[in-house]
Amino acid sequence: MTPVPRCAARLRDGEPCGRTAADGSEFCVHHTKLLETVDAETMRQGRTPKKRSRTKQVLQVIPDETHETVTAAGGTTTAADPASVRPSLAVAAAENVEQLTTSLLEAAGSAVKPVWLTVECTACGERSRIEAPMPDVRARVAAIELLLREGLGRVAQAEETPAPRLPASADAVTRMSWQELQVLGATLFADEIASVIDEGDGLLRQRLASLEPDERRVLREALAEPELV
Repeated sequence: MTPVPRCAARLRDGEPCGRTAADGSEFCVHHTKLLETVDAETMRQGRTPKKRSRTKQVLQVIPDETHETVTAAGGTTTAADPASVRPSLAVAAAENVEQLTTSLLEAAGSAVKPVWLTVECTACGERSRIEAPMPDVRARVAAIELLLREGLGRVAQAEETPAPRLPASADAVTRMSWQELQVLGATLFADEIASVIDEGDGLLRQRLASLEPDERRVLREALAEPELV
């Protein structure tokens, strides 16, 4: 009795296939069809990839701890009069305002930056580096802010009121501005000012009455005012 030829392929677990070989082939009908995508030696060793891996190879991103830096190539610079820089830029911007507007709109909506990723093929396990575009959120936000600022103008901001502060020396007093002196006087004599507003010159007369005669005379001569009775 002539022995029936068996398939020469092995399964992925290492066991022989055991099926009857197809006519004119050393493999069964199933493994013969796989010859279109897998070589014969791979099937003999039982390294036939899974069906999903044969039909579609998937690249998997692998975390990469290395950091790559991009160095910009330097160029030659030409010295220019500082006073003419801003007027020249203004003229150039006015001449190309449509192109600048288009560029800003594109940057605000679709700015991207290249990022290098390490990927791994799920079929063969081979790793490689690829360059992929990623949304540049910072550039998009900056372009939007520039469009709003130049189109609508800056938002008005109220000036902060200077906080009262006491000078540490007589020299510091001489360097104070008139506004700072007013704030200082209002801070030191807040109660007296409120009393004058509420009661008139009653506080002044009360304090003058508490002075000695010689002190009142000196004050009267300094102010060149008639004696208070």
